[in-house]
Amino acid sequence: ESDFVKSNKTIADDLCPAHSWAEVSAKILFVTQSIKVRRINGSAGDVLDYEQHKNKGLNVIAIGGDKLSRGLTLEGLIVSYFTRPSRMYDTLMQMGRWFGYRDGFIDVCRLYAPQGLINWFQHITDASDELRKAFVLMCEMGDTPANYGQRVQSHPVLMVTSQVKMRHSLELTLSYQGAMSQTIVFSRAGDEVEGNYNATTALLERINNYAEKRQRPVRIGDANEVKNGSYLWSAVKSDDVLEFLRQYTSPSQHVRRVNTALLSEYIEKQIDNGDLSDWSVMLAGKAPSESTPFSVGEIRAGQITRSNRPVYSAEPDTEPNAYRIGTLLSPGEEAWDLSEEQYQYALGLVKDSGKAAPGGPEIRVARDKSQAMLILYPLAHQVYTAPLGSDKPYIGFAISFPGNKQDKPIKYRVNSVYQGQMDD
Repeated sequence: ESDFVKSNKTIADDLCPAHSWAEVSAKILFVTQSIKVRRINGSAGDVLDYEQHKNKGLNVIAIGGDKLSRGLTLEGLIVSYFTRPSRMYDTLMQMGRWFGYRDGFIDVCRLYAPQGLINWFQHITDASDELRKAFVLMCEMGDTPANYGQRVQSHPVLMVTSQVKMRHSLELTLSYQGAMSQTIVFSRAGDEVEGNYNATTALLERINNYAEKRQRPVRIGDANEVKNGSYLWSAVKSDDVLEFLRQYTSPSQHVRRVNTALLSEYIEKQIDNGDLSDWSVMLAGKAPSESTPFSVGEIRAGQITRSNRPVYSAEPDTEPNAYRIGTLLSPGEEAWDLSEEQYQYALGLVKDSGKAAPGGPEIRVARDKSQAMLILYPLAHQVYTAPLGSDKPYIGFAISFPGNKQDKPIKYRVNSVYQGQMDD
């Protein structure tokens, strides 16, 4: 009642009709009498002869080690009990190939394993999925393994493979502590432009319902002035920022630099650590104009301009599917959400350097460990760079992470090609 009946109702498959316990219990004796126990391993004589039993079927409990766990097809497999651990990704993946399920029985299919082993498989599945996406990206970019660095998420207990096979690899720790991550490459595909625009407007609509909003202050010396077309929201929920990152699509040429999946994973880890809970969101626009409006409800901003920097050639139109800029941020924009005390602290860090204002590194050090900032930029279309099939502006974003905290970095095992590209 609590498991099988519930699963049957949830799946609601026409091929899986519901049966009462009275129907099931009447068949138990007949079925159990037909079950054979077979030992399946390299030296055993037992085999599963499906052809010989194709008319009446074969009811078997198969017990085995390597041969059973490394991909033996069990036709009509219903239930698996898996308890054999391995500390290597590749070995566990070979052992984890359960298949053979048949139509009409999906509601009673079960896999039983210890929770620790389930957690290991979850980690390996995530790491494998990320690696597969990297392979797809490599192909989309026309690269090959000879010149495209690959990485696999590492684990504190598990090993990617044997030490011999990993002799040319290196463990890389990925951290955004004290970093500023910004988009500088944009896909011109209309669906991606529209998708990023929609993700941005949805974010602004959500936070505008609860977060404290004010027009952006511009610091000039010790005075604060207000610049029309820019807005700052304080006390933004981290879930709203994460939802924006999940919906935002980075073009293939830039995903290794600004990978929204990695950013989301890193932010989630820091939130679990008690950090990055206090977010501010800035819409960085200029004074609104009728020619380049960006509006969400009562929020109105003018689109900003950034010069196109061709990706592969000196001619802007030789790479029709990408729009690339040199930099997104303007000087000092990361300081918009700092308190006066924080700003003065950042200013004190550069007082002996002759600088009139603190730069990004000093601003990020001045942040509290819970404090991070997402800046959104509506970008006006430039010559040769208008989106293909959309009239919406490009949306760029930057994230300013605090630099005075102990974060929880993400660890990867990278190959030798990736190592050579880390300084690129």
